[in-house]
Amino acid sequence: MPGTVKAFENFNVEEDCKELRASMKGLGTNEAKIINILGKRNLEQRLEISARYKTMFGKDLIGELKSELSSNFLRLCTNLLLTIPEFLAKEMKRAMKGGGTDEIALIEILVGLDNKGIQDLRHAYKLMFKNEVERDVVGETSGSFKKLAGSLLQGKRDESEEIDVQLAKEDAEELFNAGINRFGTDESSRELPTGVFSNKLLTRRYEDKFNS
Repeated sequence: MPGTVKAFENFNVEEDCKELRASMKGLGTNEAKIINILGKRNLEQRLEISARYKTMFGKDLIGELKSELSSNFLRLCTNLLLTIPEFLAKEMKRAMKGGGTDEIALIEILVGLDNKGIQDLRHAYKLMFKNEVERDVVGETSGSFKKLAGSLLQGKRDESEEIDVQLAKEDAEELFNAGINRFGTDESSRELPTGVFSNKLLTRRYEDKFNS
């Protein structure tokens, strides 16, 4: 999905860098100026600002922001200066930090990525945290969720757009038999294909066969 922030028409990377630098000099920080710049530049422009800032002033822009801002505003501004894989890697790490693991956050990230997105996430995570994301996820989760997350992190889903109607029907039957058609749930049922063969088709076949 394309970003909702469009490219700023009169973009001048050096002027933006100077304005950001000025907003953090002296006593106090001009947060309105920071918002006006970072909030009105698209991702490509923000990344260019971050790179040029270091060239112009010899300092990392994210580091500068960390020394001047705090709390959620700091988190917002620093996230705006990350690539998408870097942002997702950071959120994965945050979801596994402290007591308990935010499994919903992990699901939202992993299920929404295609195979290339998964590989980009793995690469960014290793660069940022010096560890394999799969190792951290496996260490912080358990049971069926650990198996699912580990499978998704392989980035090997079938991404073909061909629809196998018979296979979808068979999968619907197996889901039914492993779930509501028996006492308890058979979580060890064979792994279902997870490509674009179509959740909608699977749902339709499930509804057609079992009226549910």
